[in-house]
Amino acid sequence: MLLALVAILGVGVAAGGWWWGQRAPVAVAAQTSPQLDVRQASYVSLDKIVVMLKTDQSLRTANTYMSLDLVLRTDKLHEKAAKAELPMLKGVAVRTLSQVAMEQAKAMSIDEWTELLTADLVAAYASHPDLRPFDKVMVSRLIIE
Repeated sequence: MLLALVAILGVGVAAGGWWWGQRAPVAVAAQTSPQLDVRQASYVSLDKIVVMLKTDQSLRTANTYMSLDLVLRTDKLHEKAAKAELPMLKGVAVRTLSQVAMEQAKAMSIDEWTELLTADLVAAYASHPDLRPFDKVMVSRLIIE
């Protein structure tokens, strides 16, 4: 009985250690940035992100849409990789933006949009921060109708 208890405890400790080891790269990834040469800066456009904003159903207002264009700063060496990642990055941006309520969206500044999108786009590379082909996200156009 004692041996079974020790075995279960050992498996639990091993599983906990594995789980903690999986979490550590996520925290480090958010703080690290890819090694890009800013002297060879290049900019990649992520255009025409359109989402319908969440509205209060009790108000019965017309649908409110948001259109957003982003620019990602990269370098000449990583430009092709950044362009290849655009469909995935657009999906992350749409997922992020579709969770924003209309009232919140209208009250946000460009800097707040940039912070929100940067956090989610960087988090998409949390498990492999060295593969992130950009180091900065900028909002180039924002329309809320």
